[in-house]
Amino acid sequence: MVLTDDQLNDLAQWVRRRSALHRFVEGWGAVRGLGVRCDPARPGCVVIGPGYARSCCGDDIVLCQDTCLDVCSCQPAGPCCDQDTDSGDGRAVDVYLRYAETPQDPAKVMASCGCGGHDGVEYERVAETGTLCCVPVADTSTDPATLAARDWERGYAACTAVVGDYLREISDQARTEDRLKWILRWIDRAGNDALCCLRQRLCRTGLGKDEGAGPLLEIVSALRNRYLEATYGQCRRPPGVLLARVWLARDENGRCVVDCIDSQPPFRRVIAAPGWPDLPGHINMAGLWWQRRAIACERAGRLGMRVSWHEYRPDSVGKLAEFLDGDSAFVPCGAEYEAWLYRDRCGDWGDDEPDGRVARLRPASAQVGAAQPAAQAPAAQASAAQAPAPKAPAPRTARSRPARKDNQ
Repeated sequence: MVLTDDQLNDLAQWVRRRSALHRFVEGWGAVRGLGVRCDPARPGCVVIGPGYARSCCGDDIVLCQDTCLDVCSCQPAGPCCDQDTDSGDGRAVDVYLRYAETPQDPAKVMASCGCGGHDGVEYERVAETGTLCCVPVADTSTDPATLAARDWERGYAACTAVVGDYLREISDQARTEDRLKWILRWIDRAGNDALCCLRQRLCRTGLGKDEGAGPLLEIVSALRNRYLEATYGQCRRPPGVLLARVWLARDENGRCVVDCIDSQPPFRRVIAAPGWPDLPGHINMAGLWWQRRAIACERAGRLGMRVSWHEYRPDSVGKLAEFLDGDSAFVPCGAEYEAWLYRDRCGDWGDDEPDGRVARLRPASAQVGAAQPAAQAPAAQASAAQAPAPKAPAPRTARSRPARKDNQ
C-alpha cells in the first residue's frame, strides 16, 4: 500500500496532536536549562542559555544555544511624540519563550499550466524552534501567576451568584410553592445536565424544611464542579513560557541597563503537574471541593494541611448566603483549617462522626477574622525556591520534521 501526501500529512498531524496531550499528565513550563543572565558586553540585554520547555499547547520548545535579547527595546510606545519611551528607571519586562516553526530546505517548483503560472519555491522541511520575546509589565507589584489565579477565582466565586439572585427576587414571606417554582425555572434556564436529578427530586418531594437552602447548595456544587472540570489544566494561550522578570534602570550616562533578574517562581513557569492556578503563598483547595471526607482527608494530608471536620446543615437561604460569603479556593499556607461537610442524598453517611461532602474549607475559628487571601497576596510572597537547574543540554541543530507537501 502506498500512502498519498495527504495521508502522510494526516498521520503526522495525528502524532503531533497525540503527543501534545501529554501536557495534561506532565504539565507545561520550563523543563531544563534556559537560564537568564545579564550580558556583560551589552548592558541592555540578557542572555538565555540553551534548554528545553513545553508550551501550554503541548509543543516542545528547544533552544539550542545562548541567545541574546534586547530587553531595553521592549518599552511600550508613549502617547506623545516627544515622550521618552526608552527610560528604564523603575520599569520591568517579562521574558517569554515561544514555540515557532521555520521553513527549511527550499526547492524550486515548476509552474503549472495556465495563465499567470510561474516558478515558485516549496520548503521540504519545517524546523521546530523557539523564539524569545519580552512583554512590558504594567504593574510591577504583581506577577503573572497571581493575575491568573485571581482571574480564575472570579469564575469560581461566580458559581454562588444563584444564592444572591434568590434572595433578591424571593421575599421572606414568599410561599413554598413560589420558592420551588423559582428554583425549577432557574434550573431550566441554566441548561446544566448535572441538575436533572435534583430537578426530578424537587418535583417529587418539594423543598423540605430548609426553605430551599439545600437545593441551592447542590446547585452551587454542580456549577463549581462543571467549572473545575472545564478549567483543569486549561491553556489560556499566554505569550509563551515565562522565564524571568527583568528590572531596568539607568546608568550614570542615562542609558537603559539591566538592574536585576528574577528567574525564580512566580516569575518563572517551571513544569509541574497540571491542575488549577496557584496563588503564591496559598494552597488551592479546589481538589477538595465536594469530596467525601475519606477522600478529602487523604488529599489534605498530601497537601500538608491540618483539618478539623464539622457538619453543616443549612436551615435557611439567608444563613447559606452567610456561609458562602467570602468563600475562596485559596487558603493561606501553614494555618489550621475547618472543613464543613454537607450530607447530600448520594450514598450512606456515617452516624458516629462528622461525615459528608466538603462544602467549604476555611481557617480555624481563631483565624476566621483574617484578611481574605486574594487581598493579602503581594507579588513578593513567592513560592519555595526552585531546585538548582540541571546542566543545560549541549547545542545541537534544531529539531525538524517534514513539511506538509501536496501532490503536484
